[in-house]
Amino acid sequence: MNNLPVKIGVITDVHGNLPALTAVLDKFDSLGISQIVHTGDVVDIGPNSRECLQLLVSRGAKLVLGNHDFAFFHDYAFQHPASKVTATHKRYVFDSMQDLLPLQSLFTPQINLEVYGVKLVFTHYALLDTPKDSGYMWQDINHNPTPHSLDQMFAYLSCDAVFFGHKHEQCDVEGASTTYVNVGSLGCHKGDFAKAVVITVQPSGEWCYQRLSVPYNRNQLKTQMLQGDLPDAEPIFQHYFDYHN
Repeated sequence: MNNLPVKIGVITDVHGNLPALTAVLDKFDSLGISQIVHTGDVVDIGPNSRECLQLLVSRGAKLVLGNHDFAFFHDYAFQHPASKVTATHKRYVFDSMQDLLPLQSLFTPQINLEVYGVKLVFTHYALLDTPKDSGYMWQDINHNPTPHSLDQMFAYLSCDAVFFGHKHEQCDVEGASTTYVNVGSLGCHKGDFAKAVVITVQPSGEWCYQRLSVPYNRNQLKTQMLQGDLPDAEPIFQHYFDYHN
């Protein structure tokens, strides 16, 4: 690391939003980001799951497995009761990406990085002690995260900070000895900006993170989604990009 500050760009829940992803990667380049981490759910919802996955791989991003990625790699094309993403939509997306199935080897449920003594963990969400019979490995979403509840959820970890996604809303919580950061979905919200986080670690071991809001062409996303062949595009767009924060 040559005793220089290390900058890590973190994004989560891209969900096929290529215009937002491209905008954030350009911003990362301008900031001199040395490593990119995506904390899960590259696919589904937006119109460009394939292109987003290929772009992240081409950039050498570290890839955390999300529940939608898991569904793709295991061909679980059904609608979850709590989701607006239909089985028809998933079937279409998954069928269009069959040649990318070998990329499963690049995904992992958790990434641990130690930079100048600072221990950072990247995960899609808190993991179950034992995966379900289907292989599903994530705890239920905590809709009211508090220091105590997050300390309990992530009690199996020993680190300075955990960066995650899954629940698309941002949160910043200081636990007893760990900082918890939900990065917030890159582009699954009604804003015309993409969300990301940049972690900076100094050679001294001091570290911080800052949130980014990067403008992108949301109309391009809308046009690609509603004028293409993506099944159930309009209700999915309305829920995840118009009305869902």
